[in-house]
Amino acid sequence: MSEPTPPGAPGPGPADAPLYKQPWVRFAVGFAVLVSIFEVVYHAVALESMAFFYFTSALAHIAGTLLIPFYDRVTLTGSRLATHEFLVTVNSGCEGLQVCTLLTAAILAFPAPWKKKLVGIVAGNLWLQGWNIMRIATLVVVGGLYEPAFEPTHVYVWPTILVAVCLATWMAWARWTMRDDDAADTQPAA
Repeated sequence: MSEPTPPGAPGPGPADAPLYKQPWVRFAVGFAVLVSIFEVVYHAVALESMAFFYFTSALAHIAGTLLIPFYDRVTLTGSRLATHEFLVTVNSGCEGLQVCTLLTAAILAFPAPWKKKLVGIVAGNLWLQGWNIMRIATLVVVGGLYEPAFEPTHVYVWPTILVAVCLATWMAWARWTMRDDDAADTQPAA
């Protein structure tokens, strides 16, 4: 039998809570469930939709527009982007949606107000897509300048960069959401 806590003494803290009530466990489980759901939707619904084709075409066109000042001719056909030196096609896995789902799942699983979650999801996904567009444009340049470097840049370098940017974006957003809590903690008691 446990003894009652005397008045004014600190009570049980979060570390004393059952495992399923631990904030980090709830975050990890929520994140894993959301990522799993997003992956199922991505593979079962998104890849087969016309919206996906229009989205990849838009990405190719935006990346192509960035390249126009640097090349005599940039050809855009659907999700294909070509210069006189190299051609890329924006396919599944190249559109940046999976890294965006990682960020979205992490934001949704994090204990924060819904307004801040919405800001994080919209701003964060736009930020990640900006990096992805830069990725597509640089892959055309790398492939045109030195084709053997295309595959490692495409498969290893840019995915690593995108995941690192995703993590940094989530960390910055999480810090921003906790800023109000930190300010309240440092206010002197009245």
